[in-house]
Amino acid sequence: MFCSTGYASNEEEVKKKTLERNTKYIGYLEGCSKSNVVHYILKNEKMPPWHELDIFESTNLNLDCLEKKFEQHLDETIIRKQDTVSNGITFEMLEIASLFSERCGETCRPSSEVILIYKEQYWFMRGSNDKGVESKFINKNTILIRNLMTTHVRNYIFDINTKLFTSLPDGGLEFKKDHILVKGQKSYFEGGGAFWFDSKRNYSGEIIELISKDNTCEDITRFQEWLQKAMKKQGLQEFCVWTKY
Repeated sequence: MFCSTGYASNEEEVKKKTLERNTKYIGYLEGCSKSNVVHYILKNEKMPPWHELDIFESTNLNLDCLEKKFEQHLDETIIRKQDTVSNGITFEMLEIASLFSERCGETCRPSSEVILIYKEQYWFMRGSNDKGVESKFINKNTILIRNLMTTHVRNYIFDINTKLFTSLPDGGLEFKKDHILVKGQKSYFEGGGAFWFDSKRNYSGEIIELISKDNTCEDITRFQEWLQKAMKKQGLQEFCVWTKY
């Protein structure tokens, strides 16, 4: 009973703090935009009060206005502007210092958040950690967001038309016309032991092909159930992956 009550109390505190912080962002953005801000949330599946990502969407952002609001809280220059071309899409990418998160090493500095601007519309991306986020367009409809964790990177795509999030594996990503090539995704054998593998996925995040190669070939029974399903679909009884030993 004590543990349950403690968890509930902590959950309410997380909800309260998250609401306060996002309300601050929405207020600043709406004060510097020509339309209302729409807030899209990707929640943490294991801990629903936590947000993996927050995206704030609106139009015609006045950067000078936003900078003045942020400078009430931060001393350093907070916006660095650059023109970027990704897959033929020209957009503006702005790196902005977080109001609430810091990344610390020998010294501490605000974490990075990102604003993408395309055809007068913008998307402000906040991550769920103190390492910051990276983001870019991968085509005219889709934004890649990389949530920088301490030991790995969490990859997501956001469809600006459907407003849907898709979670992708860690590892390197190459975006093709009809699939996403995932390189070096880390997983674990049934019973333990890490390995890395490559695959092709569709833009809904589903495996469409396992790429069997590398230095260790194992029977289907060595892999976890979700990977066994992908192997059976592809007709594989063994899968060759990369291991350190």
